[in-house]
Amino acid sequence: MQILKKQAIYLSSRRSEKHQRVLEQLYRDHGEAMRCFLLGRVRNESELDDIIQEVFLRLARSTELQSRHQLSKRQNRAYLFTAANNLIVDMERRKIVRKDYIRTYHPDGDTSVYELSPDVHVAAARELSTIKEALKNLKPTWRKAFVMSRFKDENYTDIAREMGVSVRQIEKYVANAIKALRKAVPNRDIDHD
Repeated sequence: MQILKKQAIYLSSRRSEKHQRVLEQLYRDHGEAMRCFLLGRVRNESELDDIIQEVFLRLARSTELQSRHQLSKRQNRAYLFTAANNLIVDMERRKIVRKDYIRTYHPDGDTSVYELSPDVHVAAARELSTIKEALKNLKPTWRKAFVMSRFKDENYTDIAREMGVSVRQIEKYVANAIKALRKAVPNRDIDHD
């Protein structure tokens, strides 16, 4: 658990000393409770550590960290537990996508990338090219909100602040981007990793 704390603190150390103290305090107050909360929800301990680490790393990068410190312990714990639960949901979605990929491209169960046929490599390259082109063709505001949300894992509040619009507007940008990408790449689950 010390490693988790040190990595999150290292990341926050590039910010202010107060930022670092807030992160340390949140970890002291809630780190062990998060561990207990997650014990029954994840399959193995390494996933548990990864989730806790990711929650605190995201929090360390967040511009909302200072305001978090002013909330009650109960509000902070609820926030951290929700973030951890959302990460579990995301992990499960990724597993489903991977299983679908394996079923589609490796019906015999062999997933060795070195043994993929050239046709699979070509198809994957074409699909990637199509996705890149579809992203380039999005309206700039839609693309920026979508990329920040899906690729940089930023929350809508931070994106709204950076783009100078409301959170509701960011929700619309991302929804419009997803709709446009689904239209351009119909056989892909664009909304998930």
